[in-house]
Amino acid sequence: MAKSTTTKEKTCAVTRHDWRTGSPKPAQVMEQISEEVLPKRKDFSTGSFGYHANDRIELVVNGKPVKAMVNLTVTIVNSAVAEEGGEEEKVESAAA
Repeated sequence: MAKSTTTKEKTCAVTRHDWRTGSPKPAQVMEQISEEVLPKRKDFSTGSFGYHANDRIELVVNGKPVKAMVNLTVTIVNSAVAEEGGEEEKVESAAA
């Protein structure tokens, strides 16, 4: 099947000025993320482990709703060299 030659024009609901002057404060964004995005335990392909989340949320900028992407990776420092320990089941791998 041939690819369509038409492309959808991309637009943004707010201007850069709107974002600079009317966006939520970083602490407000973090609070919203903590309420809406739940990270999962993850064994990364590098051998490290930690937490990962990837989701979309809606923010309000100058009274206008906008979609925002959230990508969170929390890696436990030096976890790649951590001993295996007990017989627990491995959590979701980063390749999945």
